[in-house]
Order: sequence, then structure tokens, then C-alpha cells
Amino acid sequence: MDIENLHFPLDRKYHRSHLWVKSEGDKVKIGIDDFLSNMAGYINYLTIDRKDIDVKSGESFGSLESGKFVSKIYTPTSGKIVEVNQDIINNPRKISDDPYDAWIIQIQPEDNNKFDEFLEKEQDIRSWIAEEMKKYEEEESG
Repeated sequence: MDIENLHFPLDRKYHRSHLWVKSEGDKVKIGIDDFLSNMAGYINYLTIDRKDIDVKSGESFGSLESGKFVSKIYTPTSGKIVEVNQDIINNPRKISDDPYDAWIIQIQPEDNNKFDEFLEKEQDIRSWIAEEMKKYEEEESG
């Protein structure tokens, strides 16, 4: 699905933190969505603070740095980080090339983990991104 110049594949769920999750068996891959990728510009540094440990939803698991900003990355779901995409850590600019191929971590979600906060319906994603674009435009002009 395309929204203006942004792409949002419907084979995954989106979190309002601009991360996506894609189920793969009993695990989920997590990456940055096209909105954040475009707003950040080329990502120069990506670090993962935590691997092979349990994380709770909302905890920081790393940080990213671009020419525009530095930000922590917060996990949108609870579970154990079972894999880190070292290729993306070594070359974070790949996120700008294709944020949906450039997953960052893979998590084994907790059994009771719910994905209720995630957006997956096309209309919900469209409404959310429209709100985000409006906020961004207001910040830029204000």
C-alpha cells in the first residue's frame, strides 16, 4: 500500500513508534517503517544494546543516528531477542534503501503477548500516517 511517496506492505503490522513487526513462525522480525526512514534520512549508525535477553514492550534495545537526529529504539513487543541483523548493524544505510527488507532484530514473543496496539488494516494505517504527516508539517512550519 502506498501513501503519497511512502510504502507500507500489508504483510506486517505497524506500531505507532514507526516500527513494524512481521511474524515468521513463532518469532517476529522488527524494523523501521518507511515514514521514519524518510524522516531520518540516511542512517549513519545503528547500535543494539541488548541481545539474547528478555525485553519488555517499551524498553530501549538500541539507538540510531542520522544526519537529522539521534534516537533510541524501543521494542514494540515483549519477548527474547534471539537474533540481530548484523548486516544492517554494519551497513545501516540499507534501511533507507528498503526498510522492509532491512529488519533489525528478531524476537521470540512472550506467550501472552498481544499485538492489539498494532495497526494492520489499510484504513487504520492511512489515517495514522495522515496524522503523522500533519504533525510533521506543523513542526516544520512552527
